Amino acid sequence: MALSLLVVLVAFVALVLDMVLFTIVGNEFVKSGFGAIYGWAMWLTLLTVIVLTSAAYHYIPACVSCRERRSVAYPACSAER
Repeated sequence: MALSLLVVLVAFVALVLDMVLFTIVGNEFVKSGFGAIYGWAMWLTLLTVIVLTSAAYHYIPACVSCRERRSVAYPACSAER
């Protein structure tokens, strides 16, 4: 459970660093007379953050729900699988 939140945090930090570094380098390119646009990598990083956040928020309640059912001894949620 904590690992999925850690992965979301790392992906978000990667997105922020990606955007900050691109903005800095893009501004230097524009000053030099070249153009700079956001490429596929920026949007793929954003998509990764969205997908991982969605997965984490769907995984955490399912895990908590399974723990509650495991205490009632449902065989479908047992750890012996």
